[in-house]
Amino acid sequence: GYPALRGVLHDAWWFHYPTAVQIQTTPVFPLHHAFATDDPLYYHYGPDLLAAIWSSLLDVGVEVGFALNVLVLAPTVFLLAFAVVLRLSRNYWSGLAAATLLLVGGNLRFLLFLGADFGHPASLLSVLNSQTAEGLIEMIFTPSHAVGIPVTLLCLALFGRFLARPDWALATVLGLTLGTIS
Repeated sequence: GYPALRGVLHDAWWFHYPTAVQIQTTPVFPLHHAFATDDPLYYHYGPDLLAAIWSSLLDVGVEVGFALNVLVLAPTVFLLAFAVVLRLSRNYWSGLAAATLLLVGGNLRFLLFLGADFGHPASLLSVLNSQTAEGLIEMIFTPSHAVGIPVTLLCLALFGRFLARPDWALATVLGLTLGTIS
């Protein structure tokens, strides 16, 4: 959560932070874009809503709310990914590898480390300049991914469970969870 607390978030400070503050201060909805106040907001603001809730409940700043999003949802992503892949593959190591890759992989740019010549400074600089290190954490620390990935994994887990044993209660929970994605 430290990068989130310090503001090292992908698009947070030009959109998500002002939106979370607006959620706390606006008396009516729909929200309006922070830089175009006459334009209703048609962008995803689920992470901002969650950060504003954390901020209001705990009486802390919105940036702490974003950090709490990451601190709570990053382990959730790991556990849900592990459970989904373990159920599909029936292999503990596959589940562990997939969950780790999803959590810290961000994207596959980290594979460039394998081709770096660590004895040659220019090669190492080339790998680090390609945003490889940023790619390691970019996925889970971006507010929309920090909320969207666990919800998507939860939908996959619920759908797999529903296919195994259809049930009206489970269908209702799955429907409500799918409704939060849109």
